[in-house]
Amino acid sequence: MKTLLTSLLALYLIYANGQNPLNTAFVKKPDGPYRENYANGKPMWEYTKKNGNLEGKYHTYFKNGIIDSEFTFDNGKFHGKCFRLNEKGDTISLDISRHDTLVYYKQNEFYKNGRIKNSYSALFTDSLKPNTYPRAKVLKLIGYFNYDIIKILSERPNTMHCVTYYESGAVKLKGVRLKNKLEGIWTEYYENGKVLNVSQYKNDKLEGESITYDENGNMKYRELYRNNKKVDNLPLK
Repeated sequence: MKTLLTSLLALYLIYANGQNPLNTAFVKKPDGPYRENYANGKPMWEYTKKNGNLEGKYHTYFKNGIIDSEFTFDNGKFHGKCFRLNEKGDTISLDISRHDTLVYYKQNEFYKNGRIKNSYSALFTDSLKPNTYPRAKVLKLIGYFNYDIIKILSERPNTMHCVTYYESGAVKLKGVRLKNKLEGIWTEYYENGKVLNVSQYKNDKLEGESITYDENGNMKYRELYRNNKKVDNLPLK
C-alpha cells in the first residue's frame, strides 16, 4: 500500500497535469472500500471504488484523527464539494465541481491566532459554454490563490472577490479581481472600521477617482487617475 505522503504527492502531481486521479493512481485497483491507518490506529486515508471508478468520498486524515481533505466523486469525476482543513479543523480551501467542471473555489489564509488573514472567492460559470472550466486545469492556472465564501456579486467567469483582514478580525481591504487583475472599486479600511481609501481600477490600473479619508471620516485627498497616472487633484466634497 502507498503511504499517505506518496498518495497525496501522486494526487497533486496528477492535478498539475490536468488529469483526474481516477485515470492513473487508482485505475488498477478492484472495486471495494479501501483504508489505511496510522500506527496509532487512526485512519490515514480511505476511499471507495465502484464499477471501476472512484465513488463518493475520498478522505485523508491528520494523525490526530481530524480530516485533512475530502474529495467527492461521481462515477470517477469530481462532483460536489471538495475541501482541505488544517489541524485545528479550519477550512483552508473548498471547491464545488459538477462532473469535473469547476463551479466555485475558495481558500483561506490564517494568522497564528486563528483569525483569517486573506480570503478570496472565485466563481466559474458560463451557461453558454458548459464544461468550460475543467477543475484540475483551472486550479493549476490560478495557482491555488486564497479564496473565501462571500456573496458572489457577479457571475462573470474568473471573477474573484477578495478580502484581507487585520489580525483583530476587522476588514482591511476588499475588492474584485477579473482574470486576476484589479477591477472596479477597491476599498481600504482603518482597523476601527472607517474607510481609509476608495479607488477605481480597470484592467489592473487606477482609472477614475481615488479618495483618501482620515480616521474620523474626513476627506483628505480626492485625486483623478487615467491609465494608472494621476492627472488632477479634485476639490474636496
